[in-house]
Amino acid sequence: MENEKKLMEVLGSIVDELSAVRRICADVERRMSIADTKYHDGMGIETLGLSQRAVNALAHEGISTLGQLKNVDMMSLRGSRGIGNKTYAEIADCKYNMLK
Repeated sequence: MENEKKLMEVLGSIVDELSAVRRICADVERRMSIADTKYHDGMGIETLGLSQRAVNALAHEGISTLGQLKNVDMMSLRGSRGIGNKTYAEIADCKYNMLK
């Protein structure tokens, strides 16, 4: 009985990890399809596939288009409301990839 319990715990962990991998793969596919589109400065930042937290934080800073994001000084976003390390890294990565 104890072995069955341990086995179920291990299987549960594997299922959780597979679910996380599926979410990551879906996110990568979504970002790749977005990267294939041609960007123009008037497009809204919501087209980038950023998290809702990042979109909201950028909107709070008055950034709603790709042109505005391209021109923003990233250091000015440091410490802004809703932009912690993870969100900052997400926005910086997005901006870097967009400008490639």
